[in-house]
Amino acid sequence: MADFPRSLPSDPIYGLATTPAGSRWFAAYSSGLYTSTNRGRSWHYAYQRLIGDQALPTACVAPSPAYEQDGIVLAGVSGAILRSTNGGEDWQAFKFQAPFPLVTALAFSPDFAHDATAFAITAEDGVYCSYDGGDTWTAWNFGLLDANAFCLAVSPAYARDRTLYVGTSSGLFRSANGGRGWQAVSLPVGYRSVLSLAVDGEILWIGTETSGLLRAVDGGRAWLPTYPSRAAVNALQTFPSHGLLAAIFDQTLFRSGDQGASFSPWPDANPNQFANAAVASLCPADHAGQFLLACDSQVVAISL
Repeated sequence: MADFPRSLPSDPIYGLATTPAGSRWFAAYSSGLYTSTNRGRSWHYAYQRLIGDQALPTACVAPSPAYEQDGIVLAGVSGAILRSTNGGEDWQAFKFQAPFPLVTALAFSPDFAHDATAFAITAEDGVYCSYDGGDTWTAWNFGLLDANAFCLAVSPAYARDRTLYVGTSSGLFRSANGGRGWQAVSLPVGYRSVLSLAVDGEILWIGTETSGLLRAVDGGRAWLPTYPSRAAVNALQTFPSHGLLAAIFDQTLFRSGDQGASFSPWPDANPNQFANAAVASLCPADHAGQFLLACDSQVVAISL
């Protein structure tokens, strides 16, 4: 486990992301967005050209899957989605109408280079979709019975199945038409707040607030046994190339190498250190087989 220099602020961190090739890292803090081009050895404030040294609380950040070609980065703040086309140096804002919702998660279509599609969820207004590379956004909430959205996952086969999932304060919703319409997914534990989501091939992982970890196939139509726990699953991350699943149960980082049948504390992590942690992105294999973790106000690298 490696911590990075204190060129980062000491306030709470809400999200992390790396570009697909690992050329740039992003850390979203309550004071704003920070970026590194040298794997965390140094960081700079990404909003300098936008607002100078002023703070701009940032809840989430996502670089394009075609970042090396298009340089697109999205950042979610209260009342707006910020978009950069040069790696986070300059920004334009898409502003929502009042009352201003908080953007809680962002995601791209895996085929973004061709379909220019991106998604955003909010804590008050549900789901927004963009079909022009994140320049403009439209609310698509038909059938979404709970607009208080916590987490978002897009199918790896989105170009074929047009499927995405949203976890809300009352359960799980699925869209099979690119976010234009939604249906509630029946959970085997009834209505529960869904705090985290991950998709690994045909398996959908669901982290709940009071009923632990669930897994499903066929879009949530069939449920499979998994590790029994009543703990809140605050974050999930799959690592298909390593056959691993990372999960934060309450305040401890765990790993599973058998598709969730069993878990053990992550050997390269200090138990109970991650009270406010959120598993972020896997750095590519040429970056020493590590992934990043938000740990209170720190960025931590964990070895696979």
